[in-house]
Amino acid sequence: MIHNPNPPHRLGDFLSSSDGPDVLRVIAVGSPEAVDQHVMQMYLLRYAETHEWSRPLPTVNPNEVMRILTKRMRGLGNHPTPPS
Repeated sequence: MIHNPNPPHRLGDFLSSSDGPDVLRVIAVGSPEAVDQHVMQMYLLRYAETHEWSRPLPTVNPNEVMRILTKRMRGLGNHPTPPS
């Protein structure tokens, strides 16, 4: 995934529908510590690099943030049909 040196600063910037159908967004919401721990766990599982997540964005709740990961999924629609 390509790192964006100028990350968006509004939720709407992250959730643009112009990315197409092969985009998956993962949203982690919780205390700053819990969200950072989740981001690190996803890194240790080799799911996503830490820099691929957005910066922590405030929510309407005190002591709560969210971080968004956008992944491009390859090969969607090319899966074999499962046996019946």
